[in-house]
Amino acid sequence: MASAKPAVDAERLRAYFAAFGPVLPRRMFGGYGVFYEGLMIALALDDLLYLKTDAVSRVLFERAGSHPFVYDRGARPVTMSYFSAPAEFFKRAEATQYWGMQAYDAAQRASHKSAGRKKRRAKPRPPAGW
Repeated sequence: MASAKPAVDAERLRAYFAAFGPVLPRRMFGGYGVFYEGLMIALALDDLLYLKTDAVSRVLFERAGSHPFVYDRGARPVTMSYFSAPAEFFKRAEATQYWGMQAYDAAQRASHKSAGRKKRRAKPRPPAGW
C-alpha cells in the first residue's frame, strides 16, 4: 500500500519560512514537522500549516482568527498546542517573522518547562559509598 503524499512538501515549507529563518521539515504524522534550531515550531498536515502556541501566545492566535489543531483519539477529540497560521503569515515577510517568532518562543518555553519536569522526576542517588 502506497503512503499518501502530503499536499505541502518540504520545499514549500522552506519557502514559507524563508523570511523567518532556515527550517528543517521532517516527515511525520502523514505530513511534516517543521523544526528551527532543534525545536518543533510548526506542523503541516493536509495543506494546512499550524504554528506552536502556549498559554502566553494562544490569545494572539485566537485574535488573528486562527483555530487549534484537533484530532480524534478514539471517541474523544484531542486539542494540540498548534494553531493554524494566520493568513498574513503567507503574505508579508514581517508577518512571517512575527508569527514564526511567536511559535519559536512557545517551543522554547515548552522545552524549558519539560526540562524542569525531567529534573524533578529524577530519583535521588545515594551518596557514593552507601
